[in-house]
Amino acid sequence: MARSQTTGQRKTGRRKISNLLALSLLNLLIERPMYPYEMAATLRQRGKDEAIKINWGSLYTVVQNLEKYGFIEAVDVAREGRQPERTTYQITDAGRDELKDWLRELISEPEREYTSTRRGWRRRSPRYRGSS
Repeated sequence: MARSQTTGQRKTGRRKISNLLALSLLNLLIERPMYPYEMAATLRQRGKDEAIKINWGSLYTVVQNLEKYGFIEAVDVAREGRQPERTTYQITDAGRDELKDWLRELISEPEREYTSTRRGWRRRSPRYRGSS
């Protein structure tokens, strides 16, 4: 079993949190502390909602799990006027290590991906059927 280069711990092949929304939130929090609504707005502003499903239920669940596993921590709870309290989170050292390890893993183990269109071309193309 391989050892993680960042923590020295054995990698089990499974992450505590392994969805792309979690990866995106950790990456956002490298920039600066944010509250969940701000995280979602920033992802949408950058067009990430086209690749990652961002809904409030899943966003808050991912934030809770990142905090539960020690990857982020609350740094401020504030209320403005009649608005609900909002908690601002920052990434922890463990979160930075997780992010670096996760990105290193994604880059070092490329997967060959074909679109369904390309696969369709191969099936229909005379070149791939053996005729000229």
